[in-house]
Amino acid sequence: MINNNFSQRNAEKNNDNREVVERNDVRISNKKKKMYDEAMKELNKLDGMETVKNKILEALALSKVFRAREKYNLNNEQHALHMIFTGNAGTGKTTVARLVGKLFVGAGLLQKGNYKQTRSDLSHRNPFHSDDDNNTTSDVPFVECTNADIASAFWGEDEKNMKKKFDQANGGVLFIDEAYSMISRSGHRSGEKVSAVMVAEMENRRNSVCVIGAGYPSEMEEFIQYNTGLASRFSTVIHFPNYTVPQLLQIARNMCLERDYKMTEGYIKALAERLEKERLLYTFGNARTVRNILEESIRKHAKRVYDQFGSDPSREDLITLKEEDVEAFNPVFKGEEIVDPFKDYYAKAVASGLISGGKAMLPKRLKFSNRGSHQ
Repeated sequence: MINNNFSQRNAEKNNDNREVVERNDVRISNKKKKMYDEAMKELNKLDGMETVKNKILEALALSKVFRAREKYNLNNEQHALHMIFTGNAGTGKTTVARLVGKLFVGAGLLQKGNYKQTRSDLSHRNPFHSDDDNNTTSDVPFVECTNADIASAFWGEDEKNMKKKFDQANGGVLFIDEAYSMISRSGHRSGEKVSAVMVAEMENRRNSVCVIGAGYPSEMEEFIQYNTGLASRFSTVIHFPNYTVPQLLQIARNMCLERDYKMTEGYIKALAERLEKERLLYTFGNARTVRNILEESIRKHAKRVYDQFGSDPSREDLITLKEEDVEAFNPVFKGEEIVDPFKDYYAKAVASGLISGGKAMLPKRLKFSNRGSHQ
């Protein structure tokens, strides 16, 4: 009788545990779906990124289909989630990288792997959230690093720092900006060792960390060719093109809406003319340039409104940007070639007879004494 009661209590306890697990599974599944839907909505709202969106959707679809094929024991080639983002400044690489983390976690493509957490990792954890909670809420790990975060003055520290970044990105995205700087050598720095650590960690954590390397196209091509392992680990390359002027104007409209401003037709025309000129500069920053111009306009607008209406303007005056609020195009850095005063020196020296028999004879006024003063 006692044994029967004990068995019954154990059965009830097991049933209770199963119900708790099932409720947790449903809760986690609902959180993942909600996060996935919200991230997809944010991705679709981004302007001028049709090619980028299609590439992200392809990566999601391919991974999901591979999961489906596994159910039928169909062969799948090894496929990693790691990506390369190429493009100029302000094209949205970091923004999309954050959304990729949410989409991949929401779709169940990224799970938390097991690793020994460091004290610094634990100090950032919310004690009220479990590991499952942290992996399924909007706080998907997103670790951004550059060469400055990895480089160290001590031997062997570069490799350790890189491994630590993978630990911190567990269950999310490791975004390596200007990734090509990781392979440079300066002092004791060893590009081979750092890249070897990256290749090993990318393979070992292929289901728990998505690595996204970002930078300018030509430099990123050099980066993935530096190590054959890197080229094979990054399965997707997505290029972020510069925005067109109409796309930049749409970005400006969205920024104005967020700030409770509106643009007149005159302002839009003046802004378009300014952007046409800005796009020709090597310092052009796409969305960043739009933001800078808009903030510049808001400052000019504030002075104009205050000068006209003092401290009692109407609501319409407070929100309306006009043509005169667009700062005149006056770039500080024009990208022009610097004139080298010695550029034609050799040709002129030969013509004037200063160079004879392959030896150059500087004019007396250019000669220096041993003490460094002019003779």
